[in-house]
Amino acid sequence: MMIEQIPVLKIQLDKNQPRKFIDYDRVKDMAQSMRVHGVINPIELDKDYKIITGELRYRSAKVAGLETVPAKVMDIKPSQRFVRQFVENAHQNTMVDWDTAKGLEKLLGASYQIRSQGVDAGISKLAKKVGKSEGWIRQTVSILDSGKEVAQKLKDNELKKSYAVNIQR
Repeated sequence: MMIEQIPVLKIQLDKNQPRKFIDYDRVKDMAQSMRVHGVINPIELDKDYKIITGELRYRSAKVAGLETVPAKVMDIKPSQRFVRQFVENAHQNTMVDWDTAKGLEKLLGASYQIRSQGVDAGISKLAKKVGKSEGWIRQTVSILDSGKEVAQKLKDNELKKSYAVNIQR
């Protein structure tokens, strides 16, 4: 797969990606780095130039005033897209805990009732698929049972998962 220089103006955001909260301070910092060093890691795009991975890099490139960004244009199945986005964000720790929990819930499936079921093979399979432990998955998804006030603080990145989990105990 070749890396191409794609015009920033042709690139589209993916509104279905797992990260909903954007840390604009991080975008500005990355933009400053890009002005000096350029884009170090290419973003991934589908054939329609919709972002698969690299939304923060794309946003930073726009802020930095770059006209093009290095990108891999990929032919990706819809079922693989969200998993790829989630895995990159989860391992780079670039999502707020709430977005991570919602992404896990989506990957576990709409019919999966983690709050009413105990140990389930779905968690084991997902742990292998995303490269995280079963305990991490259970703990992360458990924050979805937080009250409204705690949930909002998690969404706004004003509260961390460890605090929300301790509140529930």
